Amino acid sequence: MGSNKKQRNDTVVKQNQGVTYAGHFEGPLPPPVHLADYEEICPGAADRIITMAENQAGHRQDIERRVVKSQSINSLAGIICGFLLGLASIGFGAWIVVTGHSLEGLGTMLMGISALVGTFIYGKRANVKEIVEKQKLVNQLKR
Repeated sequence: MGSNKKQRNDTVVKQNQGVTYAGHFEGPLPPPVHLADYEEICPGAADRIITMAENQAGHRQDIERRVVKSQSINSLAGIICGFLLGLASIGFGAWIVVTGHSLEGLGTMLMGISALVGTFIYGKRANVKEIVEKQKLVNQLKR
Protein backbone atom coordinates (compact mmCIF):
# COMPACT_ATOMS: atom_id res chain seq x y z
CA MET A 1 0.00 0.00 0.00
CA GLY A 2 2.48 2.51 0.91
CA SER A 3 4.86 3.73 -1.66
CA ASN A 4 8.51 4.20 -1.01
CA LYS A 5 8.89 6.67 -3.80
CA LYS A 6 10.50 9.86 -2.77
CA GLN A 7 9.59 12.96 -4.70
CA ARG A 8 12.43 15.20 -5.69
CA ASN A 9 12.00 18.86 -6.46
CA ASP A 10 15.32 19.68 -8.06
CA THR A 11 15.40 22.96 -9.88
CA VAL A 12 17.92 23.57 -12.58
CA VAL A 13 18.98 27.17 -12.91
CA LYS A 14 20.86 28.19 -16.01
CA GLN A 15 23.00 31.24 -15.81
CA ASN A 16 24.50 33.06 -18.72
CA GLN A 17 27.31 35.43 -18.11
CA GLY A 18 28.90 37.67 -20.64
CA VAL A 19 31.03 40.70 -21.00
CA THR A 20 29.93 43.55 -23.16
CA TYR A 21 32.47 45.93 -24.61
CA ALA A 22 31.41 49.19 -26.16
CA GLY A 23 33.81 51.38 -28.04
CA HIS A 24 33.50 54.58 -29.99
CA PHE A 25 35.68 56.18 -32.59
CA GLU A 26 35.29 59.04 -35.00
CA GLY A 27 36.65 59.45 -38.45
CA PRO A 28 36.66 57.59 -41.71
CA LEU A 29 38.87 54.74 -40.49
CA PRO A 30 38.53 52.43 -37.52
CA PRO A 31 41.46 52.20 -35.10
CA PRO A 32 44.38 50.00 -36.24
CA VAL A 33 43.40 47.23 -33.80
CA HIS A 34 40.01 46.95 -35.48
CA LEU A 35 41.58 47.05 -38.93
CA ALA A 36 43.80 44.13 -37.90
CA ASP A 37 40.70 42.26 -36.70
CA TYR A 38 38.96 42.86 -40.04
CA GLU A 39 42.07 41.69 -41.86
CA GLU A 40 42.22 38.54 -39.75
CA ILE A 41 38.59 37.70 -40.45
CA CYS A 42 38.68 38.58 -44.14
CA PRO A 43 42.11 38.94 -45.78
CA GLY A 44 42.28 42.14 -47.82
CA ALA A 45 39.48 43.82 -45.85
CA ALA A 46 41.75 46.43 -44.27
CA ASP A 47 43.00 47.54 -47.68
CA ARG A 48 39.44 47.75 -48.98
CA ILE A 49 38.37 49.82 -45.96
CA ILE A 50 41.30 52.22 -46.42
CA THR A 51 40.58 52.51 -50.16
CA MET A 52 36.92 53.21 -49.39
CA ALA A 53 37.92 56.00 -46.97
CA GLU A 54 40.30 57.48 -49.57
CA ASN A 55 37.59 57.41 -52.24
CA GLN A 56 35.10 59.04 -49.88
CA ALA A 57 37.58 61.78 -48.99
CA GLY A 58 38.27 62.42 -52.67
CA HIS A 59 34.54 62.55 -53.41
CA ARG A 60 33.96 65.02 -50.56
CA GLN A 61 36.84 67.22 -51.75
CA ASP A 62 35.46 67.17 -55.30
CA ILE A 63 32.04 68.28 -54.05
CA GLU A 64 33.61 71.08 -51.99
CA ARG A 65 35.64 72.19 -55.01
CA ARG A 66 32.49 72.31 -57.14
CA VAL A 67 30.56 74.26 -54.51
CA VAL A 68 33.34 76.85 -54.17
CA LYS A 69 33.57 77.21 -57.96
CA SER A 70 29.78 77.55 -58.27
CA GLN A 71 29.66 80.18 -55.52
CA SER A 72 32.45 82.12 -57.21
CA ILE A 73 30.64 82.05 -60.55
CA ASN A 74 27.36 83.10 -58.90
CA SER A 75 29.10 85.93 -57.08
CA LEU A 76 30.77 87.18 -60.24
CA ALA A 77 27.50 86.92 -62.19
CA GLY A 78 25.73 88.89 -59.46
CA ILE A 79 28.36 91.63 -59.55
CA ILE A 80 28.21 91.86 -63.33
CA CYS A 81 24.40 91.94 -63.39
CA GLY A 82 24.28 94.56 -60.64
CA PHE A 83 26.83 96.70 -62.47
CA LEU A 84 24.91 96.42 -65.75
CA LEU A 85 21.60 97.28 -64.09
CA GLY A 86 23.17 100.29 -62.33
CA LEU A 87 24.78 101.42 -65.58
CA ALA A 88 21.48 100.99 -67.43
CA SER A 89 19.68 103.00 -64.75
CA ILE A 90 22.21 105.81 -65.02
CA GLY A 91 22.01 105.72 -68.82
CA PHE A 92 18.22 105.69 -68.77
CA GLY A 93 18.24 108.61 -66.30
CA ALA A 94 20.58 110.54 -68.61
CA TRP A 95 18.23 109.87 -71.53
CA ILE A 96 15.31 111.16 -69.45
CA VAL A 97 17.27 114.35 -68.67
CA VAL A 98 18.07 114.87 -72.38
CA THR A 99 14.40 114.53 -73.30
CA GLY A 100 13.49 117.43 -71.03
CA HIS A 101 12.56 115.82 -67.73
CA SER A 102 15.56 116.84 -65.67
CA LEU A 103 14.16 116.15 -62.18
CA GLU A 104 12.89 112.67 -63.05
CA GLY A 105 16.09 111.82 -64.91
CA LEU A 106 18.25 112.99 -62.03
CA GLY A 107 16.18 110.88 -59.61
CA THR A 108 16.58 107.82 -61.83
CA MET A 109 20.36 108.32 -62.04
CA LEU A 110 20.63 108.79 -58.26
CA MET A 111 18.65 105.58 -57.68
CA GLY A 112 21.05 103.67 -59.95
CA ILE A 113 24.10 105.12 -58.23
CA SER A 114 22.70 104.46 -54.75
CA ALA A 115 21.89 100.86 -55.71
CA LEU A 116 25.49 100.33 -56.82
CA VAL A 117 26.94 101.94 -53.70
CA GLY A 118 24.52 100.07 -51.42
CA THR A 119 25.37 96.74 -53.02
CA PHE A 120 29.08 97.46 -52.67
CA ILE A 121 28.74 98.37 -48.96
CA TYR A 122 26.54 95.34 -48.23
CA GLY A 123 29.02 93.03 -49.99
CA LYS A 124 31.94 94.46 -48.03
CA ARG A 125 30.13 94.02 -44.70
CA ALA A 126 29.23 90.42 -45.56
CA ASN A 127 32.87 89.67 -46.45
CA VAL A 128 34.16 91.23 -43.24
CA LYS A 129 31.59 89.30 -41.18
CA GLU A 130 32.58 86.02 -42.87
CA ILE A 131 36.28 86.67 -42.27
CA VAL A 132 35.64 87.44 -38.57
CA GLU A 133 33.61 84.21 -38.15
CA LYS A 134 36.31 82.13 -39.82
CA GLN A 135 38.97 83.72 -37.62
CA LYS A 136 36.93 82.83 -34.51
CA LEU A 137 36.75 79.20 -35.68
CA VAL A 138 40.49 79.10 -36.29
CA ASN A 139 41.15 80.54 -32.83
CA GLN A 140 38.86 77.95 -31.23
CA LEU A 141 40.67 75.11 -33.02
CA LYS A 142 44.05 76.37 -31.80
CA ARG A 143 42.97 76.14 -28.15
